[in-house]
Amino acid sequence: MPMIDRIKSLFQPSDPVYDARKKSTVLQYLKRDVDPESIWEVVGIIGDGSFGKVYQVHHFCWHSEFSFVTD
Repeated sequence: MPMIDRIKSLFQPSDPVYDARKKSTVLQYLKRDVDPESIWEVVGIIGDGSFGKVYQVHHFCWHSEFSFVTD
């Protein structure tokens, strides 16, 4: 695909069916009635940036480390 076609595709309206599928995929991981401290453990503070404090957190179920930003 030529570069000009890629740029044009950025300005075209997106497909609403694709957007709905993408949104539902993202929303399936959000849990609103759960205490975050039962899922995440704060390991430490990484730093303080322009968007807020950056924490290193551990997810209990996935056994993975992540960064979390708060303002």
